[in-house]
Amino acid sequence: MHRARESELAKSKMIFMICLLSFALFADDHVLEAAKFSHAVYQPHPDSEKEVILDHENLLLGNRLLVAKDEHKPILYFAIRGTGPWQNWFANAHIANDFMEQIMPDWLFESYQKVKQGPEFWFRLAFRDLKEATLQILARYPNHRLVITGHSYGGVMANLLAQDIAQLEPKRILECHTFNAPGTQEIREKTLKLPTTSAKQLQQFYNHLRISDPIAWLNTHEGHVVSYPPAARFESLTDEHKMELFLEDLRGS
Repeated sequence: MHRARESELAKSKMIFMICLLSFALFADDHVLEAAKFSHAVYQPHPDSEKEVILDHENLLLGNRLLVAKDEHKPILYFAIRGTGPWQNWFANAHIANDFMEQIMPDWLFESYQKVKQGPEFWFRLAFRDLKEATLQILARYPNHRLVITGHSYGGVMANLLAQDIAQLEPKRILECHTFNAPGTQEIREKTLKLPTTSAKQLQQFYNHLRISDPIAWLNTHEGHVVSYPPAARFESLTDEHKMELFLEDLRGS
């Protein structure tokens, strides 16, 4: 059993390195920084090497947005926390809407259409709160490049927020990195009704997903999809979704 386990780990590491090599063709050094900041936003007192200029937390909606600036370059880093408070779970019910509608029996479909309006409304409120806090920062730093990131639910919000900013400020240089986050196309089109982001702008959007995490493959992703092997170290299937292990693997590479 021990040898079999070592063989599986070696195989996973090999696949992981292959993924990293292909990923290096279009990614830059912001990936690890984005991952570190996506992890920091979960911490009560963020452990970040950067100067935090905003720690926005909306207790009603369950949002947390962390913004920091690079000391040496005109770059701002944005991180949106993933699921934590119960309010996020309520919004999460909306993220899987399209999947639920596909598997739902006909006799339940009409009732579900009425019930789902609550999570949709809550999701729009949460997005608007994050957008308002972000626009205040952008007004203070009109010439800074943006790196917007988030994990899971936070990654969904990060991708949508980055797409909205790309429409509002098309000359702003930005990139978006999400980790184990569901796709955004259905939510962008049906819930927020945001216009389609151009293919050129989406070249700077990267969705980092573990192939073994079913949550990460919900909905349609917008931007590059970068697949990673199972976590090099995990004890349960839920560990596959954790930002901590994603960061651990990236640091180990």
